[in-house]
Amino acid sequence: MALTEERAYFLLLAVGEQQTQYEKVTKTLPYDIVIVDGLLPLLDCCIQQPPLAVLIDAPSSARIGAALVNPLFELHMRWPVMRCTTRPDGGVNVMCSSPDRQGTLAEALPAIIAGDPTWLPPWRRRYIRADVQCRARMRIPGEDRWRQGNCLNLSRKGAFIVTYEPYEIGNPLEIEVWDIAEKAACAKGGVVRFRRWDDGPRLPGIGVDFDPGTTSRELSRLLVTRLASNLLTL
Repeated sequence: MALTEERAYFLLLAVGEQQTQYEKVTKTLPYDIVIVDGLLPLLDCCIQQPPLAVLIDAPSSARIGAALVNPLFELHMRWPVMRCTTRPDGGVNVMCSSPDRQGTLAEALPAIIAGDPTWLPPWRRRYIRADVQCRARMRIPGEDRWRQGNCLNLSRKGAFIVTYEPYEIGNPLEIEVWDIAEKAACAKGGVVRFRRWDDGPRLPGIGVDFDPGTTSRELSRLLVTRLASNLLTL
């Protein structure tokens, strides 16, 4: 499934015959609803292009296993993760815990699109981030010298890299992330945050936003694998 930066969609996890039930409902709604049948394709979609919300069918959750599904409710993203169940009349009930809210699918989706705060979590992060420990090197375009650092977290959108080198907000960068694949994962981006050693006890470094389209599909697959491993060990 191709996802673009502009796509605004809802993501639904349903397996087996549950998919058929939801397909009957979703085709009657004027929204882009993508249905997946497992945790890995769900994570892949969330990493490639974060959804407006994630819907998890309750019977499907029980079939997959609570130990695997429950960590999805602790991702602390700005899009809600909600449980849902179909009703005999063909409707769908939804419920989320952050914020504590329940209602019908027909009520929830337009409210989320409209930015209704009673349906949206309090967190700000949109892209799922994986904790990593790997080397990275950066170069300002036009310079010959690569500057070295260590990457502590990584997402499809960007990274935080520990470095003692001086940077300025807005510096464009060519970036290579090592140690997570046979070849270095490459991206281009810019510095959006810079923390010096003198600023306090937290590690110094830079927050980098990647330019859309410059991160490889291989990097996304590695993120899915790492995130799946992290979720399984929670």
